[in-house]
Amino acid sequence: MSRLRASGSSGNLRSSSLTHFQSVEFLMGITRINQFEAKSGRGGELREFLQSVISVIRGSAGCRSVELLAAIEHPDRLAIIEVWDSVEDHQAAARVIPPAKLQEAMALFAEPPSGTYFRSVDQKTAPAVAGA
Repeated sequence: MSRLRASGSSGNLRSSSLTHFQSVEFLMGITRINQFEAKSGRGGELREFLQSVISVIRGSAGCRSVELLAAIEHPDRLAIIEVWDSVEDHQAAARVIPPAKLQEAMALFAEPPSGTYFRSVDQKTAPAVAGA
């Protein structure tokens, strides 16, 4: 699915039926921050599981970067920071992970994992906030 196309022979990019914010998302990407808490003493196992998932995710369409982090003061707390072309690309990549593999990981979690999508707050592209 082409999101941007060249205009004329000058090679300028212009949006093809995208809103301004969708165009900005594509150009700047979106960030997904995921947080995981392993059961006590199982942080190493969770780290190995997440590394195996990351190896699959890195090759997915739209993936710009993936990084696994461990909390300094709490080694059973991990985070993955991902940068994607779009939310849809991230969601498509997540569907590639076999459900049986995800089910195995459930035994490692002290609490359900959490994740949130973010976009860059850039003065040139962010929407104006009322009262700001």
